[in-house]
Amino acid sequence: MRIKTLTTSGVSVSSTYPVDWRAMPFSLGIQVDVTGAVTATMQFTMSKVLEGETPLWIDFPAGTLTALTTDASGVFTTPCTAVRLNHTVGAGSTSIRIIQSSGAV
Repeated sequence: MRIKTLTTSGVSVSSTYPVDWRAMPFSLGIQVDVTGAVTATMQFTMSKVLEGETPLWIDFPAGTLTALTTDASGVFTTPCTAVRLNHTVGAGSTSIRIIQSSGAV
């Protein structure tokens, strides 16, 4: 899959990024670049966002790209249908890069 970049500025949420929940094994590589004063948390949903369902957003598990105040990266392996970044505090900004493994060589 291609590398996807999402951004936030000030208290906001990034756009929703649908992912292929059927990918086996499921794996998202995520890098968050923080500029300025920010607290932000990656979130996921299992809702059918591509079918118009209103998503139920869940914070990534504790210690996995949560309550970020500095640059961070991680791998998320829980199958889901979409991800986003929730920028909850601060006037800074974030840039998020996401790569999903396809299982193909």
